[in-house]
Amino acid sequence: MFIAVSLVVSAPIVVGAYFLALRRYALEKPIAASQESGFLARQTSNSTAESAYKAPAATTTLPDLAAKKYWQVYINTQGEYEIRYPPTARLSASGAKTQIEFAQPFSTAANKGLDALTFNIRVQETRKSATAQEWALSEWGDTEFIHEQGAMSINGMEGYGLRIFQFDQESQYIYIRKRDKVYQIDFVDPKTIAEFPEPIRRQYDGLFREMLSTFRLR
Repeated sequence: MFIAVSLVVSAPIVVGAYFLALRRYALEKPIAASQESGFLARQTSNSTAESAYKAPAATTTLPDLAAKKYWQVYINTQGEYEIRYPPTARLSASGAKTQIEFAQPFSTAANKGLDALTFNIRVQETRKSATAQEWALSEWGDTEFIHEQGAMSINGMEGYGLRIFQFDQESQYIYIRKRDKVYQIDFVDPKTIAEFPEPIRRQYDGLFREMLSTFRLR
């Protein structure tokens, strides 16, 4: 069911609309680091700001929500937004686009390997007067792959969400309109990833919800 409620940052695990995109490891190249990608501010006692950031590979350690105080803050100056993410992830950016990747091993009776889960942010500039809903539906059209849709809100920002069936999982897409920009956040619903055992699905579900709650426009 598509959840359409406001997200509150103060909540330890935020319940709300969210979206994502999972890719199989090595099937899609990560976005290359760019001089236009804004800067990363690390949450340490000696915070630094960098004009460009080339992240190391994501580790295979399952992110711990209890360690959120150690999360890093990424600010994209071109896209005019910020988001927090765990240090176990790899962040890549090009212009206003950002991809946050997690590497997660899996093992089933038939197969085993490494999945790469990505949390994506894309920004498009437009002069059209379309609302977030109109933009979302124009991107996907009247398709049978849209399982659910509805208005939602993140940190007081009104948007529109879609739940899309893709391959053997469902993905969620959220669109937010601010002035001449349309923001798209997408990721695969961890609860629909059959290769992962239930505890890992729940962990990533909570992780993506919490990351989404930190997304802000500047």
